[in-house]
Amino acid sequence: MAPIPKPPKTPVKKVSKAQSSQESKIQGLPYKKIRQLGKGAFGVVDLMKRITNPKEKFAVKIQQIGKRSHKIKEEFKIHKGLDHTSIIKVFELIQLENQYYMVMEYANKGVLWDLIPKDDVLDVEVAQKLFQQLIAGIKYLHSQGTVHKDIKPDNLLIFKEEILKICDFGSAKKYLNGDQEIFFSTGAGSKSFNAPEIFSEDEFRGPPLDIWAAGLVLVCMLVNSQPWERACPGDKGYSAWKRGKLFNEWPWTEVDPMAMSLISWILMEDLNRRYTIEQIEQSEWFQMTPAIPTTEIPILKNLPGLAYLPYHHIRKLRSGTYGHVHLMKSTHNPENLMALKIIPLRKGVKNVRDEYYINQKLMSNEFIIKVFGMSNQSGNCYLTLEYADGGDLLDIMPGKKPAPPELGHHFFKQLLAGIKYMHSQGVVHRDLKPDNLLVFKERATLKIADFGNARHFRYDGNEVWFAEKKYGTRMYMAPEAYTHIRYRGPPTDVFACGLVLVVVLTRINLWERAEKSDPNYMKWVAGGSPDGENWSSLDPKVVELIRRMLLKCPYFRHTIDDIEKSEWMQMERDQKKLWSQIEEMKDKTRMPWTHISAMFTSLAGSINSIFLSEPVIIEDPNKSPGQLLRIAKKKRKDQKEIRIRMHQELLIRRIKRHIRRTKETAV
Repeated sequence: MAPIPKPPKTPVKKVSKAQSSQESKIQGLPYKKIRQLGKGAFGVVDLMKRITNPKEKFAVKIQQIGKRSHKIKEEFKIHKGLDHTSIIKVFELIQLENQYYMVMEYANKGVLWDLIPKDDVLDVEVAQKLFQQLIAGIKYLHSQGTVHKDIKPDNLLIFKEEILKICDFGSAKKYLNGDQEIFFSTGAGSKSFNAPEIFSEDEFRGPPLDIWAAGLVLVCMLVNSQPWERACPGDKGYSAWKRGKLFNEWPWTEVDPMAMSLISWILMEDLNRRYTIEQIEQSEWFQMTPAIPTTEIPILKNLPGLAYLPYHHIRKLRSGTYGHVHLMKSTHNPENLMALKIIPLRKGVKNVRDEYYINQKLMSNEFIIKVFGMSNQSGNCYLTLEYADGGDLLDIMPGKKPAPPELGHHFFKQLLAGIKYMHSQGVVHRDLKPDNLLVFKERATLKIADFGNARHFRYDGNEVWFAEKKYGTRMYMAPEAYTHIRYRGPPTDVFACGLVLVVVLTRINLWERAEKSDPNYMKWVAGGSPDGENWSSLDPKVVELIRRMLLKCPYFRHTIDDIEKSEWMQMERDQKKLWSQIEEMKDKTRMPWTHISAMFTSLAGSINSIFLSEPVIIEDPNKSPGQLLRIAKKKRKDQKEIRIRMHQELLIRRIKRHIRRTKETAV
């Protein structure tokens, strides 16, 4: 190991008492103190202004002359040799009587901690911008043969317009002696930001220390907390991180998986696997440049709270948990229709932006709905989307009539193609259901919509597993999401895809949720089948495919490639019959008014009998037959009440839909 070179003597500007009395009345300096900015173990930092020009403000680090005098000289020597936009400027070092005064650039927005809200985190876009500047500054430092060794939020100064600069080079060291790298044996700086190798007895490299600390700074911005006191085996927080337990806890669960992946690689204990500066710069999250549209939408006259666009409002298309979708037409070209999705900002602008970015990334595929723009104003976010004239997948099949096999196969094939493309781009949808599958009548094309629950599951070639227990629609959630273990993303889409196929071909909802508490799901797991003519008339090949897609264990569940190779998908279809079904779908008439009353009577009369004959399966060897019977009766009663409410809501929805469509037809 090469010896650490001794720093050359630093020229220090000495001010005589005669000079100082002429230049300033305060401490003999040409600067006047305004207030104290901060205080450390070895000195203070004051805000000062130049006496000859009071508009010029500086941060002045003051340290007593003593045993540590060589430290401030070495710090000034290293700092003075640096010139980068992400590094604070230092101007001079003045020695006066028993004190040193190091004059530096003043940051008017304080340190990074001052920018992070007390009870919140930084916006992802702001955090990304600041982190990019931090990495640029560290990269420059390392290119100059210098390692900072004390990167932390307190040493990162903020200027207006979110400009970040690195300061405090008191712990900085040269790690290059010519072309030879110098290794270190002692740490420096704050223990909570020190890399784990510092706590070992071995010598260690310098640059990985700054990279580790930068990763923890990113955690502070996105999580607003320091995850551990020191990165060593005895620390509970660090041990929880190494075991992966922190991933499942709030607020870590709120961090974007793309950023989480980058953090995981930066905070890697194995130095051979820890990311370098170049790998950080090449990561997806680092390169992601937010392109948030800045156009604001004024208020629409006939819809308070919306923006006055070159579009006229026609009607509301649908309502969901997170917002509403309206149909609009262009004022210049009435044939040009679009869908406007309105989401209250209280639902989280980050979620809307994530939805927009993911949808925009995928929309080049013919089976993904197109998104045209995003804006926000008046407490709402607005997404402009492609309009599907056929409605959702169930709208093309009114009533309880299932789709013909040829038509079901046609749309299912398109759905698979869309999902396959999504997964190839590292995105999992997590809310596949008929309501989010839109149909274009003229081209008989199905497109996947609503990416509000979509997430990236692959970053930098590495797959990320999920821990969220709730996502999307309960009925279409995969069983692994109800467990307490992390799970892969793509199999959850396959599971939902299988349920969509069942609904399209039979109009049967197999269960309310895929967990033990649902008797219908337990019946399915035990090898049972749903009752009804629609299911019994299915082709055995499609039944086999559905069972493979709806396997409880995700490891044995069919993949997209397996589905494409299945016998049912490979079957030749009668093209003439298919296109006649498509034409019939296009010309499908709406249900007349006279049928609504009959439908109401029929549905209301059948509510008490629907599903109530299905067995309630309870497996508990420790209970007597009498206890099992009482439990089964209670479960059946609860099940009955839930289904009654469900069918009442379904009935009301259908009646409203038919009234609306009849009015449109009349107009």
